[in-house]
Amino acid sequence: MKVIMCVLDGGSNPVYGEMRKVWDLYRRTYEPNVFVYFLRFSKDDTKFANGSSYYLDETTATLYKYGEESLIPGVLEKTKGAIEYFCNTAPDFDYFYRTNLSSVFDFEQMLKYLENNPMDYGGMLENAFDEWEFASGSGYILSRRACDIFLKHYDEMAKEHDLFDDVVTGKVMQKYVTMSYIPRVTFSYTEDPEILDLLENDYREIYHYRCHSDELHQKTLYYMMKIYNKVREPLHS
Repeated sequence: MKVIMCVLDGGSNPVYGEMRKVWDLYRRTYEPNVFVYFLRFSKDDTKFANGSSYYLDETTATLYKYGEESLIPGVLEKTKGAIEYFCNTAPDFDYFYRTNLSSVFDFEQMLKYLENNPMDYGGMLENAFDEWEFASGSGYILSRRACDIFLKHYDEMAKEHDLFDDVVTGKVMQKYVTMSYIPRVTFSYTEDPEILDLLENDYREIYHYRCHSDELHQKTLYYMMKIYNKVREPLHS
């Protein structure tokens, strides 16, 4: 199995650089089954040869798309750009995973889960306006087939100027593929002792940990490092 995982990046907050350092500690541990790339915009013309809209910096594992960072429509455009780029340059992948800097993944558990639960479009399912179900943008997955469907119907998504990228992706994709629920542990805005106990015990059934503690990221790095150390134990045992 081959998974292309793309991590939303960009912005000037210094904590983002620290989050990237956590990813760099483990992002290559499951190659050639899992390849991780950061997604950023850039308007540095020197990066884009021959009029190309994309530039892959292999040293930093960063895929740049020409343009400026924004929430709407930037995140959707950046995601579409990554899907398009890898469908053209590395089309033999099985899944495309879109996530963010404040998440940590247990790749071993992820690969086992996907082997046992094949799907077209999945993630932590949520609901917008009691109308549209969607997979949370903190981590959603598309099969190779679903990537082609995403690109084919991208214009439908791009017309929705008032919806976040994950919501509009769900709104459109659910017309064409089945949505699948993937469990996730979330540390956001919580002091729930049962959730925090996961940092200390041997719970390993879930592979996606959303560590975004709050808008100021007061504990995000703490959670990320705790989960990283839990995930890396089998690698070094």
